[in-house]
Amino acid sequence: MRCLAVFVLSCAALFGASAHKAAAQSWTGAYAGVHVGYRWADLDLTTPPYQFMSGGATFQVPARDESFSIEGALAGLHGGYNLMIAPSILFGVEADISFTGGNSNRAATFSSAFSGGDECYDEICEEVVDASRVTSIDLDWQATIRARLGYTTGSTLYYATAGVAFMNVDWTETMTLPAGQFSVSKEETISGFAVGGGVETFLSSDLIGRIEYLYEDFESLSVPLVLTPKTGDLDLTAHKLRVGLSYKF
Repeated sequence: MRCLAVFVLSCAALFGASAHKAAAQSWTGAYAGVHVGYRWADLDLTTPPYQFMSGGATFQVPARDESFSIEGALAGLHGGYNLMIAPSILFGVEADISFTGGNSNRAATFSSAFSGGDECYDEICEEVVDASRVTSIDLDWQATIRARLGYTTGSTLYYATAGVAFMNVDWTETMTLPAGQFSVSKEETISGFAVGGGVETFLSSDLIGRIEYLYEDFESLSVPLVLTPKTGDLDLTAHKLRVGLSYKF
């Protein structure tokens, strides 16, 4: 993501240079605003091998090590409070929530050992059959609560930020077998950490424009697997690039 970091820094420099420069303003106080942007999310799924009985037969399911990518536009709300702790040093806290519609749907076909079925009667028989699987992952909304530490030069603020992040994950998997179709699902809000930085500038006496980049790393989510008590692990990281407008009270 080095190119993304370069892009963020370039945009920040352009934003600071091109924005209208209002007279020096006081940064201390509460603010609230809206933002839009884009998110890239990477998900890594690992599952153990397992077997299950269906229709009097034993099926073998191989282990999985798969990667998913979900990206798309976002929009949301943010608000916080700033305090000047030194002539040019700012400390603040901020909370935000972003809504997205990103999802990933993947279909796969795999071969599985099918042994001991009803048609074998008292004989021992084994054959290989094809089974299909559809995996769906939805990321509906996410939020952060972060501290901010920045340096001000009159009407412009350069800041670093870090805190806790939350992501809502909706997991569904459906497997189609000779005996029928079976599904499992799970929805959970997971937490992790967020780090990033940005630049803000006063556009008028009470309006502040911003551009911001955040990197988020979340705890592993345990996801259910079809026809087994075993679970898989889903690891998630995300990158967000956002622009916003805030009103200072």
